Amino acid sequence: MTAPYRRLALRIFQGPGSAHASAVHRETLCPEEKAETWPSIFLPGQLDRVTATSEHLPLSAEIESIVAREYTHAPTYAYHISDAVLYRGSIYAGNLRYFITEPGRFGRMSDVEYFSQAGLASTAVGYRYFGHWLRDDCIQYVAASNYGPPLCVRLDLSPHMEQYASCFAQDWSGASQAIVDHLVLFQDHAQNSLKRFRYEQLSSRIAQVFPNNGVRNKLVYVRRGEAGQARLIENEDALVEALVQQGFEVLDVASDFSTIIRVLRAAKLVVSIEGSNINHFNFCAGPGCALIVLEPPDRFIAFHRHWAECVGVRFGFVVGTKRGEQYAFSAAEILKTADMALNEIR
Repeated sequence: MTAPYRRLALRIFQGPGSAHASAVHRETLCPEEKAETWPSIFLPGQLDRVTATSEHLPLSAEIESIVAREYTHAPTYAYHISDAVLYRGSIYAGNLRYFITEPGRFGRMSDVEYFSQAGLASTAVGYRYFGHWLRDDCIQYVAASNYGPPLCVRLDLSPHMEQYASCFAQDWSGASQAIVDHLVLFQDHAQNSLKRFRYEQLSSRIAQVFPNNGVRNKLVYVRRGEAGQARLIENEDALVEALVQQGFEVLDVASDFSTIIRVLRAAKLVVSIEGSNINHFNFCAGPGCALIVLEPPDRFIAFHRHWAECVGVRFGFVVGTKRGEQYAFSAAEILKTADMALNEIR
């Protein structure tokens, strides 16, 4: 594979490349859209507890995003790239390096695969986080399939990922090295009408595999437990007991796949701490549902509101307090916010 070394030489003279600059053609799949939003559902004083956010956006941007009454959704673009190479976790073409993952993350290098044309399904955040793989990469796979066999970078699939891939009829076996004559890269982060259309496509596939009677009557608390990055709730046992007394069912994300899907397809309201655990609701929810996110005060993000708005789910949140390395949430505040949400979806 000489492409990475050619890129280094070109970069000396031309500077680092971008998908936009390297494309022989940019295709607009969805133009910029403006959309009015429902107000987020939360009690007075919640935002006063917020102290910090993740590394991805300034805190002011996250707060503005979670209370905004109108969004401007960026366009969705397809960038057509000639003579691309996948090597050691990145796409190379000319002076472009399109990063997906660190070299060696996918284990032993496989033989070089050849594609005359393909769309890239994998993203850097999707390769790293289950929630992004489910919400972003599986959606991008649908767009990529319009341009031939989707190109996926090889990764180790968890049992839940394998079962989602099976339901979606997606092949995530992936490649570690590839040569592509014509590769399509995507700008696909906006929660626009094209994204909503693809959510609906994959949701319908879940519904075909797990049919129900269409009745949504469950209040569900999704327990994250110790899965993924630690986000432990100090008073979770007492919190769960209080919610159960008010009619909530508890769903552990360590449950088997069919249990997770069947419970969430019957849910009208879901409560859970912020994290990838919430993404199991992505393809089980729809209009008439509500989501209440328990937000840690030191990593407050609006990530889930954008998806919820896109698919017609009412969104609310409760901000906790930090106790050492754990977080505490008020059962009374959660129940009041849940009542507000249920009144809205009625």
